[in-house]
Amino acid sequence: MSAAAAVPKAAAAPEAAAPPAKSKKKLIVIGAIAAVVLAGGGAGAFFLMKKPAEGEKHAAEAPKAKKTPAFIPFDPLVVNLRDDGAEKMMQVSFSFEAADSKAGDAVKSHTPAIRNRLILLLTSKTSQDIAGREGKEKLAAEILEEARQAMGATKEAPIVEAVHFSGLIVQ
Repeated sequence: MSAAAAVPKAAAAPEAAAPPAKSKKKLIVIGAIAAVVLAGGGAGAFFLMKKPAEGEKHAAEAPKAKKTPAFIPFDPLVVNLRDDGAEKMMQVSFSFEAADSKAGDAVKSHTPAIRNRLILLLTSKTSQDIAGREGKEKLAAEILEEARQAMGATKEAPIVEAVHFSGLIVQ
């Protein structure tokens, strides 16, 4: 019986050795996963904390240079048109587009001169001059040029960049 009792103990010994082998596999898998996570975190930190190269700095600054334009509303103008045989009037409302909001101060300080030049311009027009899309686009360009001249702007420093109509009525 003692030999029989020794056999089960010997058989039990290999079974007890098997669980540590499974533990080693788990330990290796967990260690590998931890190593991958640490390597990924280190690589992420490296790229996020890395200073951009000279070429990348300029590429990153380019979108920052593009600012949202400022729109400066101008009081509506009502003028008589130069049509033969019929009395026609035009009411025009528009806004100036500028690169920054500082241009609004320039427009406000030059409003009397701008209004004068625009009234002279608009009263020289006929209803046929502003008919159609091309006529209105030409009128917007002329309004822009008159406003720039009234403010003493140059082509290098235009102050206002565009004219956008918000209303144009001819009766």
